Amino acid sequence: MSAHTHAVWTAMARLPTRAPVVALTAPAGGVGVSTLTAALGALLALAAPEAAPPLAIDAGTRAWSGLPARVGSSGEATFNDLLVREGPEAMSHHEARACMQLGPTGLEMLAGESRPGLDGARPPMSAGALYRVLARLRGAYPLVLVDAPAAGDPVCEQALRRSTTAVLVARASSDGTEHALAFLAWLRSLGHDRLVDGAVVVVNEVAPGPPREVRAGERVLARQVRAVVRLPYDRELAKPEPVRPMALGKAARGALLEIAAAVVAGWESTASAQAGPTNAKETT
Repeated sequence: MSAHTHAVWTAMARLPTRAPVVALTAPAGGVGVSTLTAALGALLALAAPEAAPPLAIDAGTRAWSGLPARVGSSGEATFNDLLVREGPEAMSHHEARACMQLGPTGLEMLAGESRPGLDGARPPMSAGALYRVLARLRGAYPLVLVDAPAAGDPVCEQALRRSTTAVLVARASSDGTEHALAFLAWLRSLGHDRLVDGAVVVVNEVAPGPPREVRAGERVLARQVRAVVRLPYDRELAKPEPVRPMALGKAARGALLEIAAAVVAGWESTASAQAGPTNAKETT
């Protein structure tokens, strides 16, 4: 068992009481955020105890979001059905499952709205709706992944504010790494230094043979964040089908494990920092 595999499987067996929230986003659309959300969630579902699967939330604001196709659509329920569901504000896993869709490795997904009505009865995701969704579900799942829109969208900002760890996806190109650096600078300007310091940047090869200058951008990014991981091009990830981590090639599978281990280290570091003052008070 590799060190990354051991770290991920161990972390999933001892998740903190308050579920970590991992926000996945990008400086611009079309760089593979939904694909990575599905792949990372599917891998973490393999590592999770059967009774405690992770949850992926499709926080896209458009009806054609890519996450359902990458996780596996098994129903028509969306976040709107969850928000109008009667019962206590904080839902149990048993209550929440009626609104979820299930992926092949056990990952559960809450879909975005694919049937928006002209009467406003089924609105698309909004920052307020995401806040309410997380409030209802954070106690029902041990881990929550949020597939957020690109930078600048209010839903993206809400996801980042509520997150324990951020994963930023950049295209494997010189422009892609430059945009990622600009996004990190923007986050710091808003006071999110802790989030940036603990972030994981995934440089995604959406096509084979990226330019050599990408490595220079990766080195600059690595000075700003917790980890920078290159995700190599893989035919399985390029297919518009549910992602199965064990079907990936060796290089992509290894990179996915490295991403998962970096994300795990991020939420464990945050949990330790939050627990520190309490422990100090108890010992004095």
